Amino acid sequence: MTGFVASLALWSLLGANAPRENRRGLDALAKGDTTAALSHLEKASQADTSDSRYAYNLGTVQARTHKASPDAALGQALSHAKSPQDRARILYNRGTARYETAKAKHQAAMIPKAPSPQDSASAGETDDGKNDVNGAIDDLRQTLKLRPGWNEAARNLDLALRLRSQCKKPKPDDKNKDNKPDQPKSDPQQQIQQQDAARLLEAAQAQENSQTKKAAPKKKDDDDGPDW
Repeated sequence: MTGFVASLALWSLLGANAPRENRRGLDALAKGDTTAALSHLEKASQADTSDSRYAYNLGTVQARTHKASPDAALGQALSHAKSPQDRARILYNRGTARYETAKAKHQAAMIPKAPSPQDSASAGETDDGKNDVNGAIDDLRQTLKLRPGWNEAARNLDLALRLRSQCKKPKPDDKNKDNKPDQPKSDPQQQIQQQDAARLLEAAQAQENSQTKKAAPKKKDDDDGPDW
C-alpha cells in the first residue's frame, strides 16, 4: 500500500511586518524545539486572530507533534482564509491530521481486550475513528475541488476511504459477544455439489431397486402388472 503522505507545509512569514512571536516560533521549529515553537505560535495566534497565517502555523505544528488537536487552530485559519489556494492548504493539513487520528483510533480499537464492568457501561461510546475519518474525507474532497490534480491530496483521500471501509467491519471480539462458536459459512458451490451427489445417489438406489424387483420371482397370483 502506498505510504501515507504525512508532510504538512508550513506557511512561513518572511515579510518585514511579520509578528515577532510567529518568527520565534518558526525559528524554534527549525531548530527542532517543538515545545518552544508551539508556545510562540500560540501567542502569535492569540495576538492576531484575524490573520489566517498565524492560526495555520499553530495548527500545522500541532498536527506534526500530536500534542494537541489541530482542529481548532486550523478551523480558525479556514474562517479567515482569503483565497482558494489558502483554503486548499488548510483543508489538506486538517484532512491529513484527521486521517492520522482516525487511523490510530481504529488500530487501538481493533486490539482485543479482556472484558471488564466498565466496558459494558461504555460500550456505545467506543471511538474507532469513524468520525475522524469522515472529517478527513470531507476535507480532502474539498481540497481537490479547490486544487484539482494535487497528487498527495488524492492519495490521502484514497487511503481515508479505505480506512472508512475497514471501520465498518466488525471488530474481532464482536464475533464472540455471546460466547457462541462461529457458525461455518455456507458455500453456494458446495451446496450445489451436495445436491447433485444426493440426486445421483437417489437415482442409483432407484436403479438398484428396479433391478432387484426384476430378478425376484413373481408369485402366481401377482396381477399388479409389470414393473416400470
